[in-house]
Amino acid sequence: MKDAPSIHPSAVVAPDARIGPGVMIGPNAVIFGRVAIHAGAKISSGCIIGEWPEHREIGQRPEDYTDPNESWVVIGKDVTLRENVVVQRGLPVSYEQKRVWGTSIEEGAYIMHGAHVAHDCHVGPFATLSPYTVLGGHTLVQEGANLGIHSATHQFSTVGAYAMVGMGAMVVQDVRPFEKVVGVPAKPIGENPLGMKLLEKTRRRIQQDQPGIIFPAQAEEFVEAARRGIEIVFDSISLRPRKR
Repeated sequence: MKDAPSIHPSAVVAPDARIGPGVMIGPNAVIFGRVAIHAGAKISSGCIIGEWPEHREIGQRPEDYTDPNESWVVIGKDVTLRENVVVQRGLPVSYEQKRVWGTSIEEGAYIMHGAHVAHDCHVGPFATLSPYTVLGGHTLVQEGANLGIHSATHQFSTVGAYAMVGMGAMVVQDVRPFEKVVGVPAKPIGENPLGMKLLEKTRRRIQQDQPGIIFPAQAEEFVEAARRGIEIVFDSISLRPRKR
């Protein structure tokens, strides 16, 4: 069958998982529960997707869930998960009334080997997580952001669009769009010129597909707008950072 998914015989795929055309699932990968994997995604060997969140309420047993199947994991088009990546499902609705996202990784994101995407995280399109990156629960990684080897985020953190997080950095406050941060805890050291170049490429791609969209002439204008807290809608996301 043309564009049929390729699933290795040793992989375990839940019967209620939805696997799109052209998806590749490698040896010993495990897909639990409500998982949707869109066309062209690559799930490498040893990946675990949709496992229960590692979560504990005060005074209760760990992982004491009444209905662990309430949320979905969504893997977008052309996402690549390299070896031994873990992506957890979201918490049940009853546990987190404020922000119930489920867990999602959007189109074209590249998740390198050994990375951990905890419950209720959202990884935006074309973002990159380097080997052994750890995202705490409810982390938002916006479009085009790049997190370095062994970096980590605190729960409910935001890494802004086209930002760069250095190797081994610990993000405990939100990272602004186009910002470069390093250290423990992570501190800004300037702007991310690579992010600006990526933005320009993406801007040109979107303008070719949707000629009516108007963008500032230069990426630097996005940076200045983000500094002033002005909201700019770009490719279906907001570049406005949260308050620190």
